[in-house]
Amino acid sequence: MAFARVGQMMVGRTVVGMEGMGSLGGVRFATKKAGGSTKNGRDSRGKHLGLKKSSMQYVRPGQILVRQRGTKFYAGDNVGMGRDHTLFATAYGRMQVAHIPKLDRKVLWVDRDPERPYETITRLRYRSVGPLEEEAAEEEVVEAA
Repeated sequence: MAFARVGQMMVGRTVVGMEGMGSLGGVRFATKKAGGSTKNGRDSRGKHLGLKKSSMQYVRPGQILVRQRGTKFYAGDNVGMGRDHTLFATAYGRMQVAHIPKLDRKVLWVDRDPERPYETITRLRYRSVGPLEEEAAEEEVVEAA
């Protein structure tokens, strides 16, 4: 086996002179380790949850009052709940929030505006096959009369 002397370097199994290499004094090694990969560095966008209207603020039907995951707030009078637990106003008026210690619940409701007592959101409640029994019974009474 060959040994490299001063001014020479090993390339594979052969000794090579370094006269033509200029200021390069030998083999250079990496000064840092390879970085590798990481499992971090990702994040999702904020979901913009929380109260959208404050207490005693005037609201209109259909306005979103709270966006939430689960039922942190419960729906009271003149407030509807969407399937993702979003609370929305169903009448004109002022929004109110209260904590009921006995039930340990926060409840939202809308005090109706006296100038607009009859303007509300009304939605037909139908099952996949037809109207509810209550509505069907009312229709039979009307037809009988």
